[in-house]
Amino acid sequence: MAEAQPEVFADVLDTSLATKSDIVRLENRIERLEMKVESKFSLLQWMIAVLIALAVANFAKQFF
Repeated sequence: MAEAQPEVFADVLDTSLATKSDIVRLENRIERLEMKVESKFSLLQWMIAVLIALAVANFAKQFF
């Protein structure tokens, strides 16, 4: 039992602990995803602004 215990602990630690490189890799991945989301959100903001401008122009054309 005493001989098997270090092996079991080593297996558990290898599979359940994150190394610094794992954390750095995940942080980089999160940053890339955040940049993608920000760029798509910026595009959506411009699209909504154009639609609102068209709606206002249409309203102004009809009533003025």
